This record gives sequence, C-alpha cells and structure tokens, in this order.
Amino acid sequence: MSYFFLLKENDINSLDWNKLNFTAPEYSFDVVNQNIKSKYNSFLTIDLLFNIKASGIQTEFDELSLHNTKFEAIDKLDTIKTQEIDFILEHYKYPLSKKKKVAQAKLDVASNIVSFENIGYKLFSEKIAIYTGKTNGIMGRPRYNTIRHLLQPNLALITMRTQ
Repeated sequence: MSYFFLLKENDINSLDWNKLNFTAPEYSFDVVNQNIKSKYNSFLTIDLLFNIKASGIQTEFDELSLHNTKFEAIDKLDTIKTQEIDFILEHYKYPLSKKKKVAQAKLDVASNIVSFENIGYKLFSEKIAIYTGKTNGIMGRPRYNTIRHLLQPNLALITMRTQ
C-alpha cells in the first residue's frame, strides 16, 4: 500500500500507531530489528579501518584560492606575491573585512611551496586551487594530512560520520 493512499484514506485517529522505545545513542524513529542490529554492530567500524578522519578542505575565501583555469590561478598568485595588501583588496574589489585573510595568504605563499591542484568544488564542477597545505594561509583548512594522499593518483572512500 502506498503512503499516499494510506494518508488519503485515513486520518490521525484511524491509523495504527506503534510506541517507539527511544534508546541512546541512536534514538531511532523506527522499530529496530534487534537481530539485525546486533549483526550490524559486529562488523568493523570505519574508525578501525582508517586512522585519518577529517572533513574536506575549507577554503574560507574562494575568490582568493579557487580559480576556473590555471592561468587565472597563476595570475592571482603573482598578484598576491608582488602587490601590497591594499592594492589586492582594491584591484579585486574585496571588502576591507578580508584584509587579514589577504595578509595571511601573502605570508603563506611567500613562505611555503605552492602548487596548483584540481579539486572537486561542487557537484560536477572542478576548480584549480592555489595550494600550500598550510592552515590559515591562502586556504583556511587545507587538511594536508588527509589531502596529501589525494594529490597523488589515489582513490578516496567518502563516508558519513553518523547515520
């Protein structure tokens, strides 16, 4: 029976309701088959399989670190390296509130090895990232400890931390 039919032909008083027993830590909104749950819990967890767990990179200021082409990225890097902070803010029409971020980016690209990396930006969208791997530089959270494996021709397993 479809849910639409069930809802169309009934109201809140005519439906059979089951009382759910909420138990920590799941607090499931459905009846849980305990036989299946115990079998499920007997398998290895993702935490045991992988010793590195982190969310993906967080650029914090996409306009500074992400670009559509490598040429754009090289041009932006050159500007960051050679121009004063106030010029960069005015030239790219960045708000004054980004002054600290631009200063951090300048220091980062001057002090560290820079690479240009293809990254999945949004679904079906790739960007070229100016990447140093250093936190709070041109990227907010580059997650080098995790991403270093993906800078090589490797695969990644992406899972949800919770269900």
